[in-house]
Amino acid sequence: MSEIGDAKPSIKTVAEEQGYSQPQFSRLFSDAFGVSPLRYRDGKRLFQAREMVKDTLLPFRDIAESVGYGDYPTFSKAFRRRFGASPDQVRRRRRA
Repeated sequence: MSEIGDAKPSIKTVAEEQGYSQPQFSRLFSDAFGVSPLRYRDGKRLFQAREMVKDTLLPFRDIAESVGYGDYPTFSKAFRRRFGASPDQVRRRRRA
């Protein structure tokens, strides 16, 4: 199985493969898991990124790219919104 940041089929593609329209699939997914497919995917990406921030010394831009963010500012904003701290703050706390 590929990593979170690897090229993945779109939600539309997954929905069609399962015989649903994208809105149907999103609704069923949300009903089953309590979160939209996009929020679920973003959460998985950010939790993977947080582990990389804590456990490696990779540059943050490389981490952002490896989990599927196209640019660092978008990644940093999402990371801060999710965890209440920047990637740098999380790394410094881990190293302290």
